[in-house]
Amino acid sequence: MYPPQTSLIPATVALVRFFLTNGFSSFSQNYPYWYLGTTPYRYLIGPIIPLMYSFFRIFLKTDSLFNITIYLIIFSIILSGVGWTWLASKISGDKRKIFLTLSFLVFIVFPYKYLYALALGEVSYFLAICFLPFAFIFAWNYLKDRSLLNLILSSFFAFLMLLIHTNVLVSYIVGDVALVLASVFKNGRIGKFEKRLKRSFLPLLTGLAAVTFWFGPGFWKMILLNPGIGGQSSARVLVNILGFFKNIVPLILVVVFVKFRAKFKDPLSVFTYIWLGSFLVLTIFRFLANPSFWMDYISWFPEMEIGLWFITISLIFPRIASFKLDLTHFVPLSVSVLTASVIFRSLGSPSLISKNPPVVTDSLSEICTYQGKTVFVTGSNTFWLNAFCNIRQVRGGRDEVSIDPLWRDASYDFREGQNVEKIRQDLGKLNVSYVLVNTKESADYYKDFKNISLWPKVGTPVSSFNGDIIYKIQN
Repeated sequence: MYPPQTSLIPATVALVRFFLTNGFSSFSQNYPYWYLGTTPYRYLIGPIIPLMYSFFRIFLKTDSLFNITIYLIIFSIILSGVGWTWLASKISGDKRKIFLTLSFLVFIVFPYKYLYALALGEVSYFLAICFLPFAFIFAWNYLKDRSLLNLILSSFFAFLMLLIHTNVLVSYIVGDVALVLASVFKNGRIGKFEKRLKRSFLPLLTGLAAVTFWFGPGFWKMILLNPGIGGQSSARVLVNILGFFKNIVPLILVVVFVKFRAKFKDPLSVFTYIWLGSFLVLTIFRFLANPSFWMDYISWFPEMEIGLWFITISLIFPRIASFKLDLTHFVPLSVSVLTASVIFRSLGSPSLISKNPPVVTDSLSEICTYQGKTVFVTGSNTFWLNAFCNIRQVRGGRDEVSIDPLWRDASYDFREGQNVEKIRQDLGKLNVSYVLVNTKESADYYKDFKNISLWPKVGTPVSSFNGDIIYKIQN
């Protein structure tokens, strides 16, 4: 079983393949096939995901890492539903079986998570989001009872979640603040929360310290120095620091709004206001920054769907006993369905699970024969290449932790540059032997090359597949 070409699942499969071959020694090596072999493997993936794959590989008795991924996603969604339902029960104090059962079933029905997991997301980040409610559950316990056991458990789950993927940090901070405000809700108003807010960050700081011990301090340095996928090619550390604080500004605005709002129904509505409001404003900020880069501003949609689910259960369950339900109570679900449908259509309505790899990967069968060579591929094939074979490429699947500074500017020139001589020089510096150019007729969803006509001046075409041309470079 294979996902659509736009999926980032192949990037995770590539990293897991390396772990299954090299074992735990992988974490003491550089990953040789991305970013010219300059980035430590432990920067690219923590130990949790490879270990989960190893377990599922034995349990399912299959060697297909793509099949394992599909089953792992299904398992994670079910586990996530249990976690978010448990958290909602904790915050609301509602432990009725009908509340727990229907909350879980409604969670499973919301569709965007399936589209994101299979067609857009990267496996480790998706799993980190799925583990997020468990970190919140024990954080809530610690807010209510400052026992050492609750501190240890909340710190451990914060560490576990960040070890899966550190990009979940912003989501954790938003949820943590929302939990604090919900915990001081009383008589329709928000009480003083400053002391609890300070206390709530102790598990996070403990988890961050443990994660830093695993990754090393250089890991955070690279995240600050590097933009993520789709960022500017010459970003500066100050821009990234300011970018992080820009992510927190919407949270502050929503907190101020909630703090001074006159009335709330219950703690669950407080949590929902903070959670959904923060990610909604974050999405608007990103949209205004670059409306054409839709892959960036939809990145918070999984968190927003969770907020819509919270709204749904807040609307429905107070009315279940009297059966006073109407269609307006299902508006949040309709928003998720509509969002998933629009994005699905914009991707070309692909098969989310297919028996065969996407057509766009046909050209990789020849690329995989160039053993010992360095290649430049872009678009979807950047993520698919090393899921199939061990070929050294210029790019990779997690730009924000890459170390070699040369690849980024060179990649930009290869895709959008017009200076033939400079492109030749960059190819020579990086020792690139083959370049896969996706033309306008390519099956690749991402057609990155802006000046296709100059490539016959740079290299010699050796083959063509579905609108993709492989050029051999004379070094």
